[in-house]
Amino acid sequence: FMYPFGAADLFDNIMHGRILGIYHGNPFADAAAQFRGDPIYAFTAWKRTTSAYGPAWEMLAGGTAWLVHQVVGVSHPPRVSVVANAVAFKLLSGAFLAASAAVVALILRRKAPGRALAGVVLLAWNPVILVETLGNGHNDIAMIFWVLAAAWALVGGRYTLAVLALVFGTLVKFVPVLMLPAAVLIAWRELGGMKGNEGKKGSDD
Repeated sequence: FMYPFGAADLFDNIMHGRILGIYHGNPFADAAAQFRGDPIYAFTAWKRTTSAYGPAWEMLAGGTAWLVHQVVGVSHPPRVSVVANAVAFKLLSGAFLAASAAVVALILRRKAPGRALAGVVLLAWNPVILVETLGNGHNDIAMIFWVLAAAWALVGGRYTLAVLALVFGTLVKFVPVLMLPAAVLIAWRELGGMKGNEGKKGSDD
């Protein structure tokens, strides 16, 4: 019901997912213009542009498009495929939103238990975020989930997991790679501090 407001990315994501999941093409090399007979083609904004996202996202998009194709099939009218794909990709973003809210709850329960509910509501009931995820189906929330997962890992002292989460987030969208140096510095400081404390304790003994 929000079409066409903010729908460009949604239908481009669907098209790239169909290129991979249905036509077994390469969304990093093949553009929508090569699949003019596809029911999503008319809704695609950048018909001659290949994917600008990472392989992890394209695998998710390809799997989602493949699943919708298996359920809807080819016997239904094209508009059924359009609606089914739009709903499926919005639900994919919604799933990452729910997972992100859960991670926020875990972080705040450890660091600020009294603000856990407020923090979850601030994310999960934020009108802008709801428009961008369940509304427009943008994939930024998939990247944000991995950034939040990295924050949760850092809070718990799981530094290797934090770096891995940021690497996986980078495979969705490149922004988390900018946070890797900060995560490494935090780990180095904390681990160095632990060693320093152990050395001081040993000297005191």
